[in-house]
This record gives sequence, C-alpha cells and structure tokens, in this order.
Amino acid sequence: EYLERKIQKIVQVIENYNNNNFYMILIINNENLATYATNHTHHLSSIINKGNILIVSYKNESIPFKEVIPFLKTIEKKYMDNSLENRIDKNMILQETDRILNEFIGSPMAHITLRDLSENLKSTQKEIEPSFNLEEIAENNSEFKRSIEDIIRSIGLTIVKDTVFKETFVKENCKELRDKKIENLKDACDFLTIKKISERIHIDLLIFMGFKIYWDGLDYSKSKVVFSQQ
Repeated sequence: EYLERKIQKIVQVIENYNNNNFYMILIINNENLATYATNHTHHLSSIINKGNILIVSYKNESIPFKEVIPFLKTIEKKYMDNSLENRIDKNMILQETDRILNEFIGSPMAHITLRDLSENLKSTQKEIEPSFNLEEIAENNSEFKRSIEDIIRSIGLTIVKDTVFKETFVKENCKELRDKKIENLKDACDFLTIKKISERIHIDLLIFMGFKIYWDGLDYSKSKVVFSQQ
C-alpha cells in the first residue's frame, strides 16, 4: 500500500510537471515492484515510458548501478551540450578550425594536435575564453566531435586520437616501417619518436596504419608488430 500511494503520487507529479530538466531515479525492491506491476500496469507504464524516469529494481539490498550510470551519463551529456551552446559560437569555431587546418595543409608541418588548434583559435578570436579546450569539448560532445572530424576528413586529413595528420605523412611512414621490416614494438615506437610523434599515440597510430600488435605482457621490447592490412 505504501508503494502504491507513492507511485500514484509520482504519476500525478509527472503528469502535471512539464520540465525538460526534471529527472528521477526510483529504486524499488524487486518483489514489491513485481507485485505492483501486476496490479497497476497502467500507472507503472506511464512512468516507464518517460525517458527522464529510471526505475531500478534490487534484490537482497544490492542495487545494480550498471543501470544507473548510463542514465546519469545521459543527463551529464545533456548539460555538457547546453553548456557548450552557452559558452561558444559553434559555427564560428568550426569555420575557424576549417581555416586553420587549410593553412596547416600548406605548411611544412606534418601534424597538429587539437591543443595546438585550441591555442591558435584563442590567439585569433579574442571572444574565446582562456579556458577553451577543443579536445575536452570534442570528448564531451559527440555531435561537435563529428563536425570537427568531418572538416578534417573533407580536406584530406586524418585524425588519430588528439592529433591531425597529413595523409601523405601517415602513408609514407607506414611504408617506411614496412620497408625497414620493423617487427619489434619498441623499435617501431622509437621510429615514431624520431618522426616527432608523441609517445601518447604511438600504439593508436600503429593500429591505424594497419599494424597488429602481439603483446608479450607489457614489455614493449618483447612485443611484436605485424602489418595486417591488405
């Protein structure tokens, strides 16, 4: 009866409260929920069908947080997106990014990081706040990330993690690694270091190039790289 009264009250609140920023997580004992679902299908379905309401059932006082975490991440993403809209002019950022990358194509540089792009944007656009971080925004906003990646690919560039490369640079280094018959992971990473590529993306870049890594524990010097892309 207690659960019935509470859910009926929640249903009334939901039906009379129209707010996109309203979220609720209901954590209910599995046995009680099953009983209520059998006797009050209509009331329960009116809650379950709401995207901003999450019902989680538990047994033996153990709450399954694996259902709660994705729900919280959805809320977080929404607020991140709203924050982005309020903080920056997205169209201006995308246009300036396109301009900077086109200048990069004509430069002797072979790669540029998203951090470099951020600093370049801040130096040319005074209205951009000092804390602006293109990499962080891309990580937290999938739509914005896709827009950046679309620009990168549309002008013949490649992105691996946080670094934008000229495609010719990637292909030339891939060919050189293969021609040198480098099969040791440490040797491959040393080769990339000589090319002034950040250690943070060595593994990702090798995989992007088409190399398969056969790990021997965590020891780079004993691990192998084999080109697998046909």
